[in-house]
Amino acid sequence: MKILRRIILIIAIICFVSSASYLAYYFISGINAQNDIEKLIDMVTEDTPSQDNNGSQTQPQTEPDGTLTKYNRLHAMNPDLIGWISIPNTILNYPVMYNSEDPEYYLYRNFEKEDEKSGLPFLDERCDINLPSTNFIIYGHSMKNGTMFGSLLKYKNESYYKEHPIILFDTLYEQGRYEIVSVLVTRIYKEDEDAFKYYEFINADTKDEFDEFISEVKRLSEYDTGVTAEYGDQLITLSTCEYSNEEGRLAIIARKIDE
Repeated sequence: MKILRRIILIIAIICFVSSASYLAYYFISGINAQNDIEKLIDMVTEDTPSQDNNGSQTQPQTEPDGTLTKYNRLHAMNPDLIGWISIPNTILNYPVMYNSEDPEYYLYRNFEKEDEKSGLPFLDERCDINLPSTNFIIYGHSMKNGTMFGSLLKYKNESYYKEHPIILFDTLYEQGRYEIVSVLVTRIYKEDEDAFKYYEFINADTKDEFDEFISEVKRLSEYDTGVTAEYGDQLITLSTCEYSNEEGRLAIIARKIDE
């Protein structure tokens, strides 16, 4: 019995040390990843607000090829950068990536293309910022420390939505301001399952297709935002893991509005 107790104690100590080491590694790597993001944020050259002779705010500075000047330095460092996503007054403030050869390349890589558990937000391979699809779908990890798309889980509470109803998404070519239409708690379905799959909606060829999608996201929304969308609107969908269901997902659908 003494030998058995010692073995059990040793196993318990090993498990404790292993768990503690993993947690320490997880949080330290998370801090390091966020510090790297802060450096990228500092490299974004913000336009100085100015007005024309009529008192209207001027357009953001652009390069001869039409790209926004403020992202030049970052795009030169990594051409996979296709935009920037942020939600005012929250921690969510990140570059958005796209790799044509490997759609999930940034699932576990940082901006320097090094291995990184938190990865970076990335655009669905079926979307194109040069020929904008009806819906831009952006994926990001739901990190337990709240970084990346982890803070999106707070949108399950309507009060959080009311405090943060706006999403900012710039492509390399234009600034974008979006208001949230719907917040969905759902899951990834099997191919043969007859269910609403928000992640399959990229382009609407007809008004009926668009209206059907909006009708479903409004019906399944966690609460009524009071916002809808019309055929011709540019949409954005932020998608991340949600752990109340197997293969659970949280999706936020928003529509582009005038500046």
